[in-house]
Amino acid sequence: MLGPRSMAVWGTRVFLGSLLLMALAGFAEASEFASSVKAPRRVTMDFTAVELDRPLQIIGQISGLNMVVGRDVRGRVTVRLRDVPWEQALDSILRANGYGYIRQGNIIRIDKLDILRREREARFPPRQC
Repeated sequence: MLGPRSMAVWGTRVFLGSLLLMALAGFAEASEFASSVKAPRRVTMDFTAVELDRPLQIIGQISGLNMVVGRDVRGRVTVRLRDVPWEQALDSILRANGYGYIRQGNIIRIDKLDILRREREARFPPRQC
């Protein structure tokens, strides 16, 4: 049978061991969260004269977001990108072809720039002084 002093030492060791395990678990969880928040997913692609929907599909898969593409968004595009954040790649590809996007939650909506601009102005009309 253990004496009072041995019980105290054993209890302290169990307590400190539990604290250490909780701290390590919290650190692992925090580092996973930090890495997913800090580093945007990157894309590399090399296409010559492909339909615009192909690079958009790839960016949709990499971003993990839903995409809604307007019916007038079409054409062929040549893309050579290496290790670019997906959002920068999307913006560059769309702007080079006269399109843009809006992100609402986990949905990206792609359409002509003038359509998106008109919708924004309808929602937020210019203020008169």
